[in-house]
Amino acid sequence: MTGIASTTANLALWRMQWDTLFSLPHLLDDGEVGSDEGCRISEVEHFGDNPGNLRMFQYVPHDLPPGAPLVVVLHGCTQTAAGYDRGSGWSYLAEREGFAVLFAQQRNENNPRRCFNWFRVSDIERDAGEAASVRQMVTFMTKAHQIDLKRIFVTGLSAGGGMTNVMLAAYPEVFAAGAVVAGLPYRSATTVHEALQVMMEGSSRTPEERGDDVRRASPIGDLTESRIAVEWPRIAVWQGLADDVVRPSNAMEIVKQWANVHGLDELASDEDEIKGNRRLRWRGAEGQILIEAVAIEHLGHAVPIDAGRTDIHEQPGPHFADIGLSATEEIARFFGLLEEPAHVVADGGKRQVAGHPAAASAALPASRSRRGKGARVLRLREGGAAGRRHEAEQAAGEPAVAAPPEEAAPTALPPPEPPAAAVALPVALAVPLPTAQASAGGQKDEAPQRPETAEPSADSGDVRPEAPDRNAGKSLFLRVLGALGLSGDK
Repeated sequence: MTGIASTTANLALWRMQWDTLFSLPHLLDDGEVGSDEGCRISEVEHFGDNPGNLRMFQYVPHDLPPGAPLVVVLHGCTQTAAGYDRGSGWSYLAEREGFAVLFAQQRNENNPRRCFNWFRVSDIERDAGEAASVRQMVTFMTKAHQIDLKRIFVTGLSAGGGMTNVMLAAYPEVFAAGAVVAGLPYRSATTVHEALQVMMEGSSRTPEERGDDVRRASPIGDLTESRIAVEWPRIAVWQGLADDVVRPSNAMEIVKQWANVHGLDELASDEDEIKGNRRLRWRGAEGQILIEAVAIEHLGHAVPIDAGRTDIHEQPGPHFADIGLSATEEIARFFGLLEEPAHVVADGGKRQVAGHPAAASAALPASRSRRGKGARVLRLREGGAAGRRHEAEQAAGEPAVAAPPEEAAPTALPPPEPPAAAVALPVALAVPLPTAQASAGGQKDEAPQRPETAEPSADSGDVRPEAPDRNAGKSLFLRVLGALGLSGDK
C-alpha cells in the first residue's frame, strides 16, 4: 500500500484510536482493580515532601537488623500496592531473606487508571513530581530502618516498569540495580500521543540517543566525560513475547539504552536458560553482570509467578501469570539478595551446567558467536500475529534483522537484505542491530497494521492463546489506553 491509499489507511486507524480514546471511560473494565484483602503491608502517611501526591506503604520484617537492603516496588495500572504484593510475594520473600520493601501507590486523582505517569515530563525529571515523591519515600526508609545505602533496588511492572527506568535514570546514585517487567525506556515518550505510539508500535533510536537521555537526567551524567569513575545501576529486563499492551520491542530498546550507558557492546556476553526461557547477560570488565534480559515465549502483559511455591505465596490473577517461574525470586537473585544457583550456560551451541563438565546434549536454538565463546546474539520473536507474520516473512526469504557486516548470517537465515526491507519486520529482542533502522519499532514507510491479538485466559489474563480476536485492533488499543490510564492529555 503506497501513496494516497497508505495515507488514508493511516489516518483512518488513528481516527479510530482517538474516537476510542474519548469514549474510554465507558469501555474499560475496572474489574482488574483487586481488593486489599489479606494485606501484609502498612501505610506511611507522613514521609516528607510529596510533590507527586503518591501514597507510601512498607513491609519491614520483625527484628530487621541495621544495614539491611531495601527493595522499592512499583505496581502496574489498575493495581494497588497490596494487590501487587499479594500477586508477587515480595513481602514473603523479604521476611524469608531479611530485607525491607517499600511500595509506592498511585492515586486516582493523578491518573484515572492508577498508572504511574512514566511519560509526563513533570513527573519523570529529577526532584520533580512522582519521581521526587518516590525518592522522598526512600529517604524516609533509610533513616527509619537504617537501610544499607549501597543496597537499594527498584522494580516495577508496565507503567511501574516505566517509572523504574525513571528512578534509575534520575537517581543513579541511589539505586544499585533495577528490574523492569514489560516496561518502557526512559524518556521514550513525553506526551500522550507518543506514549500510545511507543506502547503499540515501539520506537527505535540509536543506542547513543537512548544513552544520552539517561546521562542528561542527573548530575552524574556530567561526569561521564571526566576521569571520575561512575557506577551506573545494573538492570534486568523481563518481557513476555505475547504482550499485547507493551510491544516487546521496547525491551530491546531498554537494553540498548543501558548497554550504551554502561559502555557495553550490544552483543551479550553469554546466555543461559531459566526453565526453558532464554536469558542474556552483559558483563563488565571484571565479569560482573551489568544487564540481564529474559524473554518468555507465550507470556502476555504480566509478571511471571510460580503459584506452586509455598514459601513466597505468589497468587495468580490479572497481570500475574502462573508459568512455574518466579520473576520475584529471580529478580531478587539478580539484586544479590539470594545466592546464585548452578544454571545452564550456552557454550558453543552445547548445553553446559555452570560449575560442571560440559554436557554433550542437544544444541541450543540458533544463536551467533562474534568474539569467541560466550558472545552471542539472541533472536526472539513476538507472539501472536506479529510472530506469525515474522515467520512468514522469514520463510519468504526476508530476514527480520540484517547480520552485522563483519560476519556471515546464520545458516538458518537467508542473506541480509538492505535495512529498508527490514524496517517493518517485528522483532521482540534482537541484539545487536546493525542500524537503528533495523529495529522492530521503526515502521516508517508502511501504514500501521492492525495487530491481531487474542483475548486473555479467563483466570489470569496473561498467557495468550493462538486464535486471533476479531476486533484485535480495537482490543489492543483499549489495552494500551488502560495501561496509560488516560482519557485525554493533561
